[in-house]
Amino acid sequence: MNISLRGMVLDRYANITEFAHAIGWNRKKASDIVNRRRRPSAHDMEEIAHVMDIRDDRTFMALFFGNQVHKVD
Repeated sequence: MNISLRGMVLDRYANITEFAHAIGWNRKKASDIVNRRRRPSAHDMEEIAHVMDIRDDRTFMALFFGNQVHKVD
């Protein structure tokens, strides 16, 4: 699964400013996280999942951890 936070945000919101308003962050923080200039904290990830309505564990893991997580048999 290859997804990006930026892609998901811009699919749902008109721009980063609108996303920042929805999540209650300033535009700089939202832009830095969405554009991968800043890593989100665990709390930030929870807030993003909430406003983006991410309920699926696989989507959450792919979005925030991407290739860092490997399936163990």
